[in-house]
Amino acid sequence: MATIMHILMREKTVDQALSEVLRVVKPGGRIAVVEFHKKDEAPGPPFAWRLAPEELERIMTGHGLDRLGWIDVGPHNYLALFRCR
Repeated sequence: MATIMHILMREKTVDQALSEVLRVVKPGGRIAVVEFHKKDEAPGPPFAWRLAPEELERIMTGHGLDRLGWIDVGPHNYLALFRCR
């Protein structure tokens, strides 16, 4: 999922979207999420929309996923990896 979680949160459709993702990913399967760093700079969405890795982790673990880790993928983004229980 690339730079979409902040939009799903803003539109309040994250529960529906993650339910569908979890429906098609097998237990033990991996989900990679790319998001913008929570910095007030271009490019990317407004600062208020951005998700820090800890915020993303709370969302994903709340839907039954385990965080495996995250890494920077360039100066503007990070990738977080989760496993389905």
